[in-house]
Amino acid sequence: MQEQERQWTGVTNGGTFGQRMLIRMLSVVPPVTLYWILALVVPFYMLFNRKAYLATNEYFRKQLGYSAWKAFCKTYHNYYIFGQCMFDKLAVFAGRKDFFKVKITGTEHVEQCLQSAKGLIVANSHVGNFELTGYLFQMNLSVDKNPFYLFQQQNRNFHIMVYGGETETIMSNRKQNLTNDGISLMQASDNMTHLFALREALQKGDVVSINCDRFEGSNKSVTCSFLNGQADFPTSAFALAVHCDVPVLSVFCMKEGRNCYHLYYKMLDTSAETNLDSREKVKKYVQSYAQAIEDILKKYPEQWFNFYKFWK
Repeated sequence: MQEQERQWTGVTNGGTFGQRMLIRMLSVVPPVTLYWILALVVPFYMLFNRKAYLATNEYFRKQLGYSAWKAFCKTYHNYYIFGQCMFDKLAVFAGRKDFFKVKITGTEHVEQCLQSAKGLIVANSHVGNFELTGYLFQMNLSVDKNPFYLFQQQNRNFHIMVYGGETETIMSNRKQNLTNDGISLMQASDNMTHLFALREALQKGDVVSINCDRFEGSNKSVTCSFLNGQADFPTSAFALAVHCDVPVLSVFCMKEGRNCYHLYYKMLDTSAETNLDSREKVKKYVQSYAQAIEDILKKYPEQWFNFYKFWK
């Protein structure tokens, strides 16, 4: 298998006109009223987007050991939940920020970060509705459970890394809904100059949110044991953490029911092994991150949204 077949192409499907129409509809009706559309649309995605279908089906067959029929059903359910997550994100764009209920696990890890003046890297992944995490920071969480407000009280800003490949509608609404006092978007550059801005933010004690499961720019990686196979994970965010001597907090935003999301926080800790050199520390961080994803997928196997051949 060629290396490029195991990498994200950097393109998100979806038309600007259709997304704008959905946003207008969702400003009038809640997203759950449109979920039925997905039941009709998903079979066409499975039929005509064969590469994504085969990659997801292989994930259920090989990584999770499901039978052919169960893997087929789970693949359908995977697409269905992914569509719900997209509708939920568009509902936020439409102004329905208070529609969702939020549960939180791992607040002690956030409190641990608050006790230090160091910067912080938040490691996201394409598991669950990762982008909704940023919007939930500004929703109906109580102040004592909302990391955005807690860090903001310490005059520490949030910087969210964004990448290309999205439609104009998604990019403009993302900027409108995420950018405010204390939160800013940081665009990735092809020449990797954004790393200097990230380093400066971390040195000031700010928080940087990065998707750490796809290759964006740099191809440096670590091969990890992951869900009964071997997979390459990018190292750039974790190398930055080691270079700036800042902790890494993994965050997962998992859909539970129609309008409920469950936030999971977990510190990726390498402090127990103090004699490691920089390269080994990066490797430990990546392996810890891969393990965190594996743990969450054991609870939510249908919310794996990397629609390409991820494993070697």
